[in-house]
Amino acid sequence: MGFFDFAKKPKTLDEEQEEDDRLTVEHSIWQKKAAIAELKRRGQDANNFKEGGKFNWSKIWTWLKTH
Repeated sequence: MGFFDFAKKPKTLDEEQEEDDRLTVEHSIWQKKAAIAELKRRGQDANNFKEGGKFNWSKIWTWLKTH
């Protein structure tokens, strides 16, 4: 906590919700990038888990857990 933090206006509930939403999305992106990197490390291609042009994350998570 910095010296001047006492002067900051507290965030509104809407601002807190927006920050939470942003952090949730960032966390999801990080998890997906890590999963793709782990697939590559284990010799798999993430494209093998595509259905209808989109990654099937359920299958990716399952494969990573079982292999």
